[in-house]
Amino acid sequence: SYKGLHFRFMGAIDDLFASYYFVDNLCLMLLTSFCLFAVSQLHFYPGYVLAVIAVYQVFVPCILGSFLMDKGGEFFDNIYNISWYLLPLSDQVSILILLGIAIKEKTMSAGLTVISLEQFVEVFKFYSSNILIIYLNCSSAMHHGHTIQS
Repeated sequence: SYKGLHFRFMGAIDDLFASYYFVDNLCLMLLTSFCLFAVSQLHFYPGYVLAVIAVYQVFVPCILGSFLMDKGGEFFDNIYNISWYLLPLSDQVSILILLGIAIKEKTMSAGLTVISLEQFVEVFKFYSSNILIIYLNCSSAMHHGHTIQS
């Protein structure tokens, strides 16, 4: 049926977006790591600009994901709080269908995780700690006489 085809298509698009965002997020965070490494070790100062742009590109979808979760909850509450029992029977059925749809939490996902501000903070903390480890290891190597060729 047309409705079943539509739901399968939307599911496929959602899966495709989740895979795309996962790969995109990974690439942007690796770019950020390499840019900051280049700034710290090779004095490539334009790397700051590239790093900020990459972090911004990860941040915007996380804001949208949090916004979607918040508004999805408000949508359910608003539907639930109307006086649906006073409506005609056909409208009551429509409201019940909307409630059934709205009860499921609305999220954006990236593979195995939900895209939100909380996830952004966790990913950013992880990459920040890795960048610090790389920086400390390279600084230690430079103090022991090793150099990085540019």
